[in-house]
Formats: sequence, structure tokens, C-alpha cells
Amino acid sequence: LMSLVMELVLLPWTCSAHAHTFGPDKCCFQFIKERLPKTKVLSFEYTDKRCAMEGVLLRMLKGKQICADPTMQWVKRIMKLNCRNLLKT
Repeated sequence: LMSLVMELVLLPWTCSAHAHTFGPDKCCFQFIKERLPKTKVLSFEYTDKRCAMEGVLLRMLKGKQICADPTMQWVKRIMKLNCRNLLKT
């Protein structure tokens, strides 16, 4: 009975502690291995510097987000092309 009371007392505190954490919203934990067609990538954004791995989130035309390694040559080309397209508009 005492453990149940302790759980009920501590539950709101643990929930509020999790609600007020200030960590990164989006991180990559693994990267896509195959190349993606540049015509299917709508935009990109870097992951937060607080993430364990530096990554790039590629937003695809259909809305899906895919993690990619920013050191890979094909990813660099997509980012460069995407920046050029933004400058043209």
C-alpha cells in the first residue's frame, strides 16, 4: 500500500520533469545507405548541434523526412542544388 501511495505522489513530478526538458527535437541515429534522386528532395535541414550525430534531414516531395550523412558527396550535391534553387526564386 505504501508503494502505491509513493507511485501516485511521484507520478505527476516525473511527468512534469519530462515535459520540461530542453533537448533537441529531431536527431538522426542512422543514415540512409543508398543514394536518393535529387529530384525527389524538396528541402533539407541540419539536425540540432546537441544531437549525438551530425546529420541532415532531407524532406522528400511526399513529406517524408530521411536522415542522411552530410559528409557524403551525394548529400552535399543535393544540398548545394537545393540552395541554388532557393536563390533563383
